[in-house]
Amino acid sequence: MASEWNEEPTHEYPTLAQSRVLVAEDDPELRELVAERLRAEGCEVVTVGSGGEALDMIERNEELDLAILDVRMPGMSGLEVVYVMRTWDCSIPLLLVTAFPEPELIEECDRLHVPILQKPFPLYRIGSVAKSAMRGA
Repeated sequence: MASEWNEEPTHEYPTLAQSRVLVAEDDPELRELVAERLRAEGCEVVTVGSGGEALDMIERNEELDLAILDVRMPGMSGLEVVYVMRTWDCSIPLLLVTAFPEPELIEECDRLHVPILQKPFPLYRIGSVAKSAMRGA
């Protein structure tokens, strides 16, 4: 599996040095691949395996620069985490990832101004998409 996620581009990817990123993904292998890639770009990465754990981490830690949330996770989905964060008026930039980009989901992400990345994605893309999400692009 790792080989399909590690197709490197020939160009340099942006740096995210010194950013603190939360990765919430229920697939342990993908969670670790994304975390390793972000660490290689200089990020401090915290990982969790569910939406509830992500929300607990976000509630406890105001020093996150970005939260990357899988849409489909056990218990609370990544989208549900976004809804709760909006009620808190939380300003942490968000990035959703999904293997099931239904039109309704894409429309809802557009409405919420939350970028969404479709799985599978080449791992080199996580850096540029994360940096773009942090800029609010």
